[in-house]
Order: sequence, then C-alpha cells, then structure tokens
Amino acid sequence: MVPFLAIVLFGCQQIPLAERQGAPAAGDEATAEAVARRGRGGAKPPERSPAPTPPPWGPSDPSRLRPTGPLTVTTPGAVVENVDVAGPIHVRASNVTIRNFRASNVAQESGITGLVLESGEIHGNDDPAFALDGVTWANYTARRLDVHHVVDGFKAHGNVLIEQSWVHDLNVLPAGGAGGPRPTPSR
Repeated sequence: MVPFLAIVLFGCQQIPLAERQGAPAAGDEATAEAVARRGRGGAKPPERSPAPTPPPWGPSDPSRLRPTGPLTVTTPGAVVENVDVAGPIHVRASNVTIRNFRASNVAQESGITGLVLESGEIHGNDDPAFALDGVTWANYTARRLDVHHVVDGFKAHGNVLIEQSWVHDLNVLPAGGAGGPRPTPSR
C-alpha cells in the first residue's frame, strides 16, 4: 500500500503590505504631500474588507457536549458523538465515526481502518508539556478539527485524509521537534 497524505488549506487572505501599514498603495503618489492630502479630505485609502468568518473548526455544537472520562471504543461501526472527553479516546475497532467532540488526543490501534473524525477539538489538555500526538496512526479521515497543544498534530502512516483542519500552538519536546501532519517513512 502506498502511503497517502492530503492536506487541504483554505480561507487564507493576503492583505497587501501597503494596506496593512497605511502607506500609499502602488500607483498612488508616494509623497508626503499626497499622504497629507488624504488627511485633509483628499483621496481616501481603500476600505478594508470585513474580516473573513472563521472556518468551522472544532465541535459543531459545543452546547451538546456531555462530559465523560477517558474513552475506549471497541464496537466496529460505532458512532460516538457529542462528548467532551477528559483525556484520550482510544479506538480499537474499525469503521468508527467520532463527531462533535473534544479530547486530549485520539489514538487508533494498529491494523484498525475506517476511522472518521469530524468537527472536533484535540487539545492536549491545553498543557504546553503534553507529550503525545494529536491523532495517530493510519487509515483515517479527519475533517474540521482544531488541533493544538500536542507534539505532532497528525501522525500519518498511510491512507490518511485531512480536510479543513487547523493545527496550531504545538508543543516542543525538550529533545526538539513538533509538526503539523507528519508522515512516517515506509518500513
């Protein structure tokens, strides 16, 4: 099997440097007089477009989350939703779907396939010393996840699809190293 990793980035907006700094844009008169005229009713700088609405990362409906302790899923085809897990989620069955959730991390046992994670937050207990990865290992799909305060956001041994997810504020171990999606070399 060929390892597969897809990363989808979206919602990025680039603001020209001149607009961010309030300097004359290209084509404007770049003189002190032109800048002063703007302050006296001359040409107005271009209006900024409203900030984009943040993409729907994280739980789709946080009001429906119910607190629970660490969770282990052992039923093939199970659908787990609306949980706020105090600790990790361990997946030991194939074709499991977990949606609208929060957890410190998600660990899938070797040989398990078909895991789908949707609309969740993986937060590493919001601890800068948390030394585990966000999602491990292979054969999973991750959609609309907010992943932070973990060492590697996603371990991607193979057959992994990551869509519309945000990986940020990663922890760095004393020996160094942290990353977003991290494919693992073939053995």
